[in-house]
Amino acid sequence: MKSRISIPLAALSLLLLLNACTVGPAYHRPTVALPERWELSGEQAAAIATPQWWEQFGDPELNRLVTLALQENRDIRKAAAAVEEYLALLGVQQSARYPQVTASASASRQKAQQSGDPLTPANPYSNNFNVSLNLSYELDLWGRISRLEEAARADLLARDEARRGVILSIASQVAVSYIQLLELDKRMAVALDAMKAREEAYRLAEIRFAGGMISELDVQQSAVELATARALVPDLERLQQLREHQISVLTGHNPQRVTRGSSFDALVSPPLPAYLPSELLRRRPDIMQAEQNLIAANARIGTEMAGYFPRLSLTAMLGETTDRLLPFNWNTTLLQAGVSATAPIFNGFQTTRLVEAAGAREQQARAAYEQTVMTSFREVYDALVSRRSYTMQAAAQAGQVEALRKVLKLAQLRYVNGYTSYIDVLDARRSLLNAELEHIQSRSAACQQIIELYRALGGGWEVAGGRARLP
Repeated sequence: MKSRISIPLAALSLLLLLNACTVGPAYHRPTVALPERWELSGEQAAAIATPQWWEQFGDPELNRLVTLALQENRDIRKAAAAVEEYLALLGVQQSARYPQVTASASASRQKAQQSGDPLTPANPYSNNFNVSLNLSYELDLWGRISRLEEAARADLLARDEARRGVILSIASQVAVSYIQLLELDKRMAVALDAMKAREEAYRLAEIRFAGGMISELDVQQSAVELATARALVPDLERLQQLREHQISVLTGHNPQRVTRGSSFDALVSPPLPAYLPSELLRRRPDIMQAEQNLIAANARIGTEMAGYFPRLSLTAMLGETTDRLLPFNWNTTLLQAGVSATAPIFNGFQTTRLVEAAGAREQQARAAYEQTVMTSFREVYDALVSRRSYTMQAAAQAGQVEALRKVLKLAQLRYVNGYTSYIDVLDARRSLLNAELEHIQSRSAACQQIIELYRALGGGWEVAGGRARLP
């Protein structure tokens, strides 16, 4: 009796053992060389650490616009829907781990041939009714189903990282566009001040010309300067409206006016250290997405390699059949269980080619991951270098602006006293206006590079115990 029981138990144990096998290469994260001196102390990190990095600029309207964009932007909604799609596809793949149960039913009515037997009525009708419950379950002998599920889960995580990338991109675009809008407001204020100063200069030039104190050439030169200043205003207005339209669409609205919070001069410049921890780059959405794509490609190698081995399925059927031949009835209950197996013999090397193709796709995903990591390092370095460069440039231009203001005052004084021509005054005004506009642009570029650095790092982060902790 024990021997009869031990044989099925041994067979079942063998099946369970085989069911735990998984073919294909195990995933290992590629080793990527990290930059040297890529460090940041806990205090430095705490100075700039925040998941809502846009709040570092101290503008309540910017905070409101970014929050609104994260709620209403259509690209973010589209990315979220894509995550839901892949979540459902993962559920579809996970269903393969469970038995598949189906029900079937049929009914037929048949007229029998006429019989000469007196016991059988003439032209009898027979009715046949079949009801069955069918069960099938594929044993995952070689890990084919496990690999498919692993690939589906990696696809889902990659899609979720893509969603995070869209969120980071939208927040960055809103912040950059808003800072550019404040920059344009500041440039507009400078242009309007220059236009008013030139209007006053033109009025005085006409008065002085009427009094015979200056020539008509000076009046015309003053008119040219006034027209040049006035020409700046329409172009700046156009750029302002374009930025407002861009911000409106990013926040999920039709083009409309955008309110301002703080002025351009009131923007707070977040402190940034010279070096940042390399671990933060591991959480960039594009890096995480590239790694999940690599995991999925690696898992699909095992899926194709399982094609070399047999597929074993357990089947069972429970049914009820009723045959009715008037005036007699027969009821039959069917119970059937079995095992089915399919084994590859020869398919023209199709499986081999599929494995090779899966391996090639894995190599592509690996190269894409490594390239994404290297690109991320470059983007962080570029943002740090550009930030320092624009900050130094803005500081130098601030000194240039102050010096040119003094030059303009001296040129006007010398012109009024007859020591120099009006050309010197015009040159001083042009130089001062250009320097003021360039100074504003450099300050704006420095702020935008801070946003670029946050984007390159994958957004803000929190600090706990002196170490970076990802939100």
